[in-house]
Amino acid sequence: MIIFSFILMSYSIFFALTNTIEYDEAYSYLYYSNTIHGFTSQSLANNHPLNSLLIYFSSYFFPYSEFMIRLPNLIFLILYLLFAIKISCNTKIKLVTFGLLILYWYLIPYYFAQARGYGIASSLVLISLYYLLNKPSTDKNILISITLLLIGSYAFLGLIPLIISAIIYYFVFEISRPIIFVKKRIVAIASIFCVFVYLVSMLISVSEEGKPLYGSYNSSFLSSTIGFYTSSFFDGNYKFGSVATNMKDISSTFGYSEISLFTCLIFFIFFVSTMLFNKKKNKVKVSLITLFCFTILYFSSLIMNKPFITGRSLLPFYPLIALSTVEIIEASLKCIKSLETKTKFKRILILIFFVALTFNYFNKIEVSLYDLSFKTKNKKIIEILEGKPNPRQLFYQKKESFVKKKID
Repeated sequence: MIIFSFILMSYSIFFALTNTIEYDEAYSYLYYSNTIHGFTSQSLANNHPLNSLLIYFSSYFFPYSEFMIRLPNLIFLILYLLFAIKISCNTKIKLVTFGLLILYWYLIPYYFAQARGYGIASSLVLISLYYLLNKPSTDKNILISITLLLIGSYAFLGLIPLIISAIIYYFVFEISRPIIFVKKRIVAIASIFCVFVYLVSMLISVSEEGKPLYGSYNSSFLSSTIGFYTSSFFDGNYKFGSVATNMKDISSTFGYSEISLFTCLIFFIFFVSTMLFNKKKNKVKVSLITLFCFTILYFSSLIMNKPFITGRSLLPFYPLIALSTVEIIEASLKCIKSLETKTKFKRILILIFFVALTFNYFNKIEVSLYDLSFKTKNKKIIEILEGKPNPRQLFYQKKESFVKKKID
């Protein structure tokens, strides 16, 4: 696992060094990371505050350096890989768990090698899940887990439904005496609540009517979420979603049949998960939180008339999907009694699964070589955002000016 992590880390560094700046990276750097207070802007959802703040510090002495702008995400990738190993070592299907967590090319290296908040948020979600799965459910560990999600939400505001889901889970399944818990930790809980309210106000601000939002406007919730994960994982297709100011006639677009189907599906899965939770002694913790989270994501989109979550916005939720899959596989293997005694056969199956994941991963990777020509990078692009030149074009124009000044 350590060797594999080193290979992926090396490749991600190579990816960060050799790839030209992306549109959203350039925009974030130019408008949110050029000043110490830029990260506080609530103008657009394009700002991932924690990421913008960290970029300001990492690029302070190295302006317009693609690698230094991407350095915060690479540092969090080290944490992600470390905790992926830790979590994997505590499961019965170590290689499968490890493979599912790290062998998703759209996350590693693609977005962990970009200056966006998705990698940082994914790492903090995984660490939070580590406290859920591998630490005793003490008051301290519960509060640490929720605090990590709050910090992750400051890297990507879309994680707020996950915070709500985690709180619901802890109070329903882990905290035996909620009132006593609140009284004992009133200061910490009050602080968490204040931060949570602030994050919610930020989310409302950046997603208010008239502001562009990334999401799925022409697909159902299931195809926007499950469809995205399967397509990006197996097919390598990652061009999902679109940006617009609002959804058009959501009830006629998606119909009430899907709402009914999805509602029934939720109740069915919740019933089965609860039964498994009681029977398997807390073996479906992540699955329950995932279920709560995606239920909130679904109904909040309907109620607030917003696009369904899809594409890159789903990346911070990927650790949930991966570990839920592990829980389902482990529960299924336990149900197959014939496999309990056949340890060698089970190990071969796990190895085959891991090899298949590895083959799928390396089959999807595409490397974009760095183009040293400023002329190529500074091609005029027609797209305009908020009346400003295309961020990529502007970034390389400013970089060229900075380099010339430095030489002179």
